Amino acid sequence: MAKEQVENEFTFQSLPIKVNFHGTTDVRENFDTFTTVDAQSGELRNAFRGRTLVGMNIVLPENYNIALVDLPLHSADELYLEGKLNKISRTETFQQLALDVASDNACSPVLSEHVPVRQIASSYVLWEHDKRADKADILNQWIELAKVIHT
Repeated sequence: MAKEQVENEFTFQSLPIKVNFHGTTDVRENFDTFTTVDAQSGELRNAFRGRTLVGMNIVLPENYNIALVDLPLHSADELYLEGKLNKISRTETFQQLALDVASDNACSPVLSEHVPVRQIASSYVLWEHDKRADKADILNQWIELAKVIHT
């Protein structure tokens, strides 16, 4: 599956909520269809459980993607012990260059040949309650800091 195909099928959404629900739902039908866009500011508006949400589409810097990865608990622990994974978060932003196609020509990309990637995207939607989202600036600051540290 080409990167573009994977990217177009999925929208990452960062919501300021905690949900104790273990199951599936049709996000497009139950959430996306109710999203409106302010023509002047470009802000997105929606609501979740009666609370107003204000969102914005965050485009990551060139050569960066956000990835949804498959990490079973035991696999994550094994990778951490082997020094192949930082045990910080299960959903992180990864540099696009780290994504490789699996050696057996599987349809989905893998991260460093150890972590299967379900979906990737070069942008995501950041939501906040009743106010403009401002956490995106923090992510960009961390990316810039990482560039300085690793060069």
